[in-house]
Amino acid sequence: MENLNSKTNPEEGESDTGSSVNIDLTGGTQSEQTKRARRTEAMKKRLKEGKGDQTCLEYAAKLADELNGTNMKIEKWVKNEINKRWNEASGLRHSKMMMKEPNTRRAKSLLNLSRNDLRVMMGVSTGHCCLYKHLNSMQRTQLINCRYCRGMTEETMKHVVASCDVHSRTRLRIFDHSVINAEGLAEVDLEDLLLFMTRTGVQTPEHFLRLLRLMSTVLMPPLLMGLKCD
Repeated sequence: MENLNSKTNPEEGESDTGSSVNIDLTGGTQSEQTKRARRTEAMKKRLKEGKGDQTCLEYAAKLADELNGTNMKIEKWVKNEINKRWNEASGLRHSKMMMKEPNTRRAKSLLNLSRNDLRVMMGVSTGHCCLYKHLNSMQRTQLINCRYCRGMTEETMKHVVASCDVHSRTRLRIFDHSVINAEGLAEVDLEDLLLFMTRTGVQTPEHFLRLLRLMSTVLMPPLLMGLKCD
C-alpha cells in the first residue's frame, strides 16, 4: 500500500517541503534546466572536437528559438507593466489626454527633435508651460483667461491647441479641422502639432519674451510700492 506520508521526489516538480520548484524566465523546472545545461555542454564539447553533426545544429537552432521566445516574454511583460503603471497613475490628466498609452513611435520621434522643439513638445504633451492656467497654478500670475481670444476660457494647452478661436484658421490648414475634440488630440501627428505651435507663436522664444514683459508690468508696480512703503 502506498505511503501517503512519503515525500515527493524533488525531480518530479516539488521539494521535500511540498512547495513547488522555482521556475525562471527560460521556462522549465530546475531539473529540466540542469538537463538542458548538461546537454548543451556535451554539444559544445562535440563541436570543439570536430564531431558536430546535424543533431548539434538542430539543438543549437532549438536553443535559439527558446531564447527568442524568452525575449518576447520579457518584452511583453515589460510592456504590460508600463501600461499598467500608466493607467493606474493618479493625475496626469493632460498627458493622458494627449497620449492614451505609452507609445514607442512617439517617444522616438520626440527624441529626434532639437532641444528647442523638444521643449515645446514637452509643454504640449504635459501642459507644463508658460500659459496662464499653469502659471496661475504655480502662483506666478493672477491671470488665467486666454490672452489670444480674450474670452472667459482658461488659457490651457488644450484650449489653445483644440478650440481657441484666434487659431481656428491655422488649425484648419494644418489639421483640416477648425476645432479638435479632446478625444482626437491623442491622434494628432507630432509634426503637425509642432508646426501648429510654430505658426501660432505659442511656446516660441518670442512668446516667452512677451510673457516676461507682461509679467514685469504686472509684478513690478506692487514690488516698487512695497519698497516705497518700507
